[in-house]
Amino acid sequence: MNVIESDGSVHAFNLNEQPRDALIYDSEIIALAAYSIITIDQNQGKITGRFDTQSIKPVSNLLPQESPWAIGRVGHTLIIAHGTLGITLFDLRTRQLQNVIDINKGQKVKGMAQDVMTQNNDVYVLVDNYQMNPLKPSQEFRGLLKIDLNTRLIAARFSGLDPGATSASWFDETILISFGGMPVWKLQLPLTTTTPLANVAQLVTDFARKGHAVGHLSFDDDFVWSCHRPGLNTPNEPALYQRSTLRI
Repeated sequence: MNVIESDGSVHAFNLNEQPRDALIYDSEIIALAAYSIITIDQNQGKITGRFDTQSIKPVSNLLPQESPWAIGRVGHTLIIAHGTLGITLFDLRTRQLQNVIDINKGQKVKGMAQDVMTQNNDVYVLVDNYQMNPLKPSQEFRGLLKIDLNTRLIAARFSGLDPGATSASWFDETILISFGGMPVWKLQLPLTTTTPLANVAQLVTDFARKGHAVGHLSFDDDFVWSCHRPGLNTPNEPALYQRSTLRI
């Protein structure tokens, strides 16, 4: 995993696992790998801990669709999108797993938690299906879940996404949802449970101009940051867009 500092310097860390996501917590980097939460002390520049992402089943028995994919943070709580296992919560103070939120309870077709978005105390989780069910498409849920961290329950379900959503990002009242980099949908809050997301989404085509966007899209006040894969067998490279050109 590479960490790019504000001065452009790059620090590489060998996690011995495939890195999938990361965020900053105080002076630590919290990295999500294929099977672990890994803590890195930025001041010391070394790995300080490795923790399980779930306690439901042994790591060796996890199916690909049950793997952890992304993390978000509200206060001292780490939220992990854990595929069809649902959402797991990890206390960053005690370094203990807290809860599992079952996203598939009462659902006839299993959904897969793909990504996590947090802002202040609000949490949204992106859900897609790892399987297609063309005979009964009305039973498939693809969309966003709003999570209540106080009750540890799903507060609302917003359905109607196309298949293949891979990541989501949130800034102010705008949500961007990436379908493998192309296309990218733009949603404006507030959402409603009575209107399919596809009916209120706008297609943002500018992301296709610099290559194939991969991973998270990140916001600041002026730019949207992305990582692009220009072509096959080429390394990923950072890219950024003026928010004004994307009308965000």
